[in-house]
Amino acid sequence: MLCRLLAVLLVSSCVSSAVAQTSLDRIDLLPRQSTSDAAVTPVYSQIFLYALPDEFRTVSSGVVRKGRFVQQSVPAKETVQRWTQMITLSGDEALAFSGRTYPQKMIEDFVGLTRKKCPDSFSTLTLNTVFVGSYDTVVAVVSCGMASGGQSEATMQMVIKGGMDTYTLEWTVRGRASRGPVKLEEVQWTDRLRRMAPVRICSAAANEQPPFPSCLKRR
Repeated sequence: MLCRLLAVLLVSSCVSSAVAQTSLDRIDLLPRQSTSDAAVTPVYSQIFLYALPDEFRTVSSGVVRKGRFVQQSVPAKETVQRWTQMITLSGDEALAFSGRTYPQKMIEDFVGLTRKKCPDSFSTLTLNTVFVGSYDTVVAVVSCGMASGGQSEATMQMVIKGGMDTYTLEWTVRGRASRGPVKLEEVQWTDRLRRMAPVRICSAAANEQPPFPSCLKRR
């Protein structure tokens, strides 16, 4: 399915009571042609497709525990132990059936847990009204100026509720540590979001094998 994003940005700093708000015009993530260089991954009941930026390579992929799939990609010459950026696709089997699990709640929990880890250096950039086909989807960006390992860490997380399973796509960037909140640049994170488009969730055609051409060719 094609991915279209219509977003309104709310930029806030949790170290003060003031909340700065700004609006973002429509971001059209519809591809103009079929995607031949996409990462196409079967994850439980469906196929997850997104564009993996050229500088990244997948270094690990598989089920890490019952009902939990994780795929990690990092820039060339980096590893899962030592990296400056990481794109992570994860899937939770049958989680879409849980009445307590939906993207907005998952994003709120993600933001809340990050804030607890670094209350003095936390910042967030929230993208609302996101669409991946007809699937319920939410995107947010959070940052810790002082993350574990003595550096800053910012993550854009997209949560999508599929037909049976729930999917999460993240882009994390590490940088120099800061005792205060790190400013999240709207243009920079919007560009990263665009670079992962299109995002699609497909069902495999009968007897179809990787790379699942029906999903690749869908417009």
